[in-house]
Amino acid sequence: MTAGIAPVAVHHPTCNVLSNCAQPKIEEYAVIGDCRAAALVSNHGSLDWLCWPKFDSPSIFAALLDPQKGGFWKIAPATPFRTRRAYIENTNVLQTHFTCSDGEATLTDLMPVMNEEDKRKALIPNHELVRQLGCKDGSIEVKVDFHPRADYGAKPLRIGDLRKLGMRIDAGSGSFWLRTNCPMVIDRGRAHAVVNMKRGDVLHFSLTYAEEASLLLMPKRRLRFYLCSGSISATGSSAQWNGGMRGLADVPIADRTKRA
Repeated sequence: MTAGIAPVAVHHPTCNVLSNCAQPKIEEYAVIGDCRAAALVSNHGSLDWLCWPKFDSPSIFAALLDPQKGGFWKIAPATPFRTRRAYIENTNVLQTHFTCSDGEATLTDLMPVMNEEDKRKALIPNHELVRQLGCKDGSIEVKVDFHPRADYGAKPLRIGDLRKLGMRIDAGSGSFWLRTNCPMVIDRGRAHAVVNMKRGDVLHFSLTYAEEASLLLMPKRRLRFYLCSGSISATGSSAQWNGGMRGLADVPIADRTKRA
């Protein structure tokens, strides 16, 4: 296990994502959030639950309730793999490590959090979910499937291609925006891709939401830097979570409290 990483799940069974894998059990999900909303990510790399931008908002991903119609966002190898997962220590930044026959990759998932002082120093979206997949060794074929659905799967959503601005999904009075360096094909309410990655390659994804607040989209030339390891999102979030954890140092059951 990498230094500074606290394990939350280890040695999940091999799963061929090209076949019909069994729906993950609830204990096979990990949670990420920003204290305003929370998402559930399976050990298959699938984001299967997200009500956004608040806990009581309608869902955009709800495959947890209905795998066929609920909506999901999956990033995973296209060949059989094993996984192990961990949060970066004292944070809510989730890392899922995929091991395949020809290579290894790490998927990092987080919803950025920053304190008010840091927000004044850096322009960041008000609501954002960041996903990053990096090939760590060998080569790996990756399948990306982005399939949002509104209101717990009841309504399909149209994905518009705005080229350099990314993909726009209108839902109710707000809009979701997906920006990525991954070449994706839009087809009937979903966007998908199959990508061959080699060691050192990184795919970046930023999903944002805007309604009442002004929409902030990072310039395309800065997207890679913004989302890569050590970026504003990852570093700021880790610092914010670690700051909160330091306040629990003297709690009698500090370890259990931090994990909760």
